[in-house]
Amino acid sequence: MKRVSFWGSSVDAVPALMTLASHHRILSVVTSPDKPCGRGCRLTPSPVKEVALSLGIPRVFTPERLDEEFRRLYLDEELDIGVVVSYGKMIPTSLLDHPRWGTLNLHFSLLPRWRGASPVESAVLNGDAETGITVMRLVKELDAGPLFCRRSLPLGRNDFAEELRIGLAEIGAEETLSVVDRIENLSPVEQPGEGITLCGKIGREEGLLSPLWTALQLHRRIRAFTPWPSVYTLFRGKRLQLTNSELLGETERSDLPPSRVVEIDKRGILLSCAEGTLLRITQVKPECKKAMSARDFAQGARLLCGEDWASCLKVREEE
Repeated sequence: MKRVSFWGSSVDAVPALMTLASHHRILSVVTSPDKPCGRGCRLTPSPVKEVALSLGIPRVFTPERLDEEFRRLYLDEELDIGVVVSYGKMIPTSLLDHPRWGTLNLHFSLLPRWRGASPVESAVLNGDAETGITVMRLVKELDAGPLFCRRSLPLGRNDFAEELRIGLAEIGAEETLSVVDRIENLSPVEQPGEGITLCGKIGREEGLLSPLWTALQLHRRIRAFTPWPSVYTLFRGKRLQLTNSELLGETERSDLPPSRVVEIDKRGILLSCAEGTLLRITQVKPECKKAMSARDFAQGARLLCGEDWASCLKVREEE
């Protein structure tokens, strides 16, 4: 049984924390500070903090900054290994190197592909045939440490990033435990110098519907950006999220300009896209309402064929 410090914040990190806690001694957890949430802006702990407290972990740190006071407290701990999963901040080398066997990271891609902050979304956006997880040793350079293991997961063209992360978190927890169990007998392998791709943080503005997107590009964005930042338009002055879609055959084309409503039927709203391509929108989420079928929305809103959903871009630019 090893003495572990766990670093993580988002719900993606919870399976790894719970799995490690059932096999090893978690001496401390480092997570993000409580944040205002909801209409009342009530301070809410991170998912990792909630689980850490329920497990009775003796020390739970929520530092705004990894300052000298925090470093002193952390360096006083006698640790065998550190584990980082979706923590959200860069960690100084002095802290990474403190545990006896260093610090591991569970990353949600098949490194060296998609180093950075949005690996799952980037795999969906680019139409990768597979994604996966990597357990590596953390070093100063971003996601460039030597590899202990990788495990792949098929990626279909209709898979959502949010659902993929759930599966990746589960298999990642298994692989992380396996590495921690055997860390003293493992020798990590340096990442290859070829095949390196980078991805940054995703901004809210990246979800704004663009007439420049083909049907395939829009379909992928819906799957990558739901539920956040979502693919959205401003429909009659109100925000409308496009939350599900269906690709059509390549032979089905439209002569209408992009972002026009071509047809409305029980299957949804047929939308024209760039290069004459067509995408069927099957589900939407109107502002301040629950998600609903595109057909129900079209009927309630009295949506018209030929209506221009890209007109929202002009409204947005004038705001």
